[in-house]
Amino acid sequence: MMSSNISLPNEICYKIISYMDVPDLYNCLTVNSVWCRFILPFLWEKLVFKTLPEFQTFSKALQTFKNAENYCMHSRKLNLSYVSNFVTDGHLSLLSGARNLLRINLSGCTRLTDDMISSILLNNLDILVLDLSGIPKLSTKTMLDALPKLKKLKALSLSRCALLDDSQLKETLVQCKHLKKLKLNDCTSLTEKSLQTLSEYGDLIELDISGCRNMKDPSVLIKALMKQKNLKELNMSGCFYLTDFMDYYTSPSKFCSLRSLNLTGLSELSDNHVLKLCECFPRLQTLYLTKCIQLTDTALAGISNLKTYLTSLHLGHCYEVTDLGIISVLKSCKNLAYVDFGGCFRLTDSSVAEIAKLPRLQRVGLVKCIFLTDISIIHLSNCSSKFLERIHLSYCTGLTPKSISYLMLNCKNLKHLSVTGISSILCTELRAFSRPIPKEINPSQVPIFCAFTREEIDLFRNYINQKII
Repeated sequence: MMSSNISLPNEICYKIISYMDVPDLYNCLTVNSVWCRFILPFLWEKLVFKTLPEFQTFSKALQTFKNAENYCMHSRKLNLSYVSNFVTDGHLSLLSGARNLLRINLSGCTRLTDDMISSILLNNLDILVLDLSGIPKLSTKTMLDALPKLKKLKALSLSRCALLDDSQLKETLVQCKHLKKLKLNDCTSLTEKSLQTLSEYGDLIELDISGCRNMKDPSVLIKALMKQKNLKELNMSGCFYLTDFMDYYTSPSKFCSLRSLNLTGLSELSDNHVLKLCECFPRLQTLYLTKCIQLTDTALAGISNLKTYLTSLHLGHCYEVTDLGIISVLKSCKNLAYVDFGGCFRLTDSSVAEIAKLPRLQRVGLVKCIFLTDISIIHLSNCSSKFLERIHLSYCTGLTPKSISYLMLNCKNLKHLSVTGISSILCTELRAFSRPIPKEINPSQVPIFCAFTREEIDLFRNYINQKII
């Protein structure tokens, strides 16, 4: 490349650098001041640190490079979420010269103070995308002094910000008139007053209020939905008190814009609720009803009316649904690519036979479907879809090693297969090809863990081919 003793035209130096990967650029920062001078401009525009060594090297270079503040003006993106456990006010102060940041992600940076976060926001008032999720100590300094001043803000995440209250959110919604995406999941201090604010201000396309368990008035939610007419994604999982929201909708008009609805964990959700929401949201593409334990085949009859719009359906732990309801949905919704029926223990091979007919199937979840036999695996092995890549069969205790081997050999695009907890498989040579046990796995699952990624599946195929030869 270049050295301090060889003088090359700047254009040639920049051309050489443009062929280098980002990790290599970080490694070269500390070679000498000449290299640093050419490399820093390339790194400044998008400050995304995916590893701690990258972040440490860059921080060290900033501390020793005299013109660092000049390069701050070129920065457009700052993402510290990958190194959130290590970022302090001292690190962020090195970027105090930044004035043109458009995207900031400080998710999980719990060591930063409110004052420092507020300072960097007030220095970059043209921010379009901001993620402050997982910083529970954020308070008035940021919520009232900084956020409302970001007039161009389009996407905001304040997930798990425990101190965020209704008045602070209202001030932001009133001032940030261009806001389109808002994530408030697990902001437990918010109440239905925030829903009332949403019924008066904003034009959102994405809204996440999951885990906001102190929102207790479903009638106000309906008012908010009627205001947010362009809403495409709504996540209200865990909002137990809002379960009856469809009971308050009396208008004959429909919400044709909504594409994704997440009602996970609303255990009191009834068949009638689902029938009405499928009628009011006729173009849903993704529907989460996981752990809605009161649902029966009657609800599935309503889901069938979504027809070709529906591409992803999650019914995990809906214990009362049977083959009859599942088959009805599968025959009507031909474009399903992702189905999760884990824990629907009444299902049999008949449902899987219908699943295997889906022409665009990519992922299927059948965990704890205890009545499935090897016939189900034969159906999946001969699936109509060329895109099937993930299959979850853990705790399907009726399966045998022979059928699983057949599946691994015949599903050519398979990238993930989980068969944890199937004793007949754990004691065979298949276990030897299982992927390494993940660090985050529940300790009780360690002795029975068995899953395969694309690499392990290929190893198994090669092993079988060599045995045949």
